[in-house]
Amino acid sequence: MTDLVQQIVRTAAAMAAMGQAVTAVRLAVPLAPGAVPLLSLVPKVSACGISPPVAPGVAVRGCERPEDWRMALAPQPLDVLDAQYLEAAWALGAWDVARTERAPLPVGADPADPMYGIAHLLHDPYVIRFIGQAPEPMPCPVDGAAWAQQAARHGWLVWLCKPLLYGPAIRAGWIA
Repeated sequence: MTDLVQQIVRTAAAMAAMGQAVTAVRLAVPLAPGAVPLLSLVPKVSACGISPPVAPGVAVRGCERPEDWRMALAPQPLDVLDAQYLEAAWALGAWDVARTERAPLPVGADPADPMYGIAHLLHDPYVIRFIGQAPEPMPCPVDGAAWAQQAARHGWLVWLCKPLLYGPAIRAGWIA
C-alpha cells in the first residue's frame, strides 16, 4: 500500500470516528514547479431537513455538508502524482477517475471568484485545513492565497474519484 493510500485510509478512519463517510477523494495541484498538492476527502451530506413552508404549497429542503478534510502533500512531479492517485483510486474501489487540466486564468482575474473553480478546491478560498493524526481539522502550513495565485498563473490539475466500499471485492471476484 502506497503512502497516499495509507494517508487516505487513516484520514477516512478519523472521519468515520466523527460519523462522516467519504463520498469523494480529490487531488489538486497548481502546474507550477514545486507546487504543493492538496488532497481533499469530501464527506457525505450529513443533516437534511425540510424547513417550514415559505409560501402556501412551497417547502424548502436544505442539506448541510461538513467541510472537506484536506492534507498538504509533498511536492512531486506530475507523473508521480498521477500514478499514485490512480493506484489509490484502484485500491479504494473507484470505478473511474476524472482528471481535469485547467489553463491559467486571464490576467487580472481573481482566483477567489467561484466561477473559476479554484475557490471550490479550497472551499474557503484562503483557509486550508490539514488533517494529521488527530480526528479534527488543524491549521495547514500552506498559504491558501499563494496556492490560489499559483494555480491562477500556471493553471492547475485536478483528479477526482468516488471510492466504493465493495469495489475491490467485486474486482477480485471478476478476476477469479
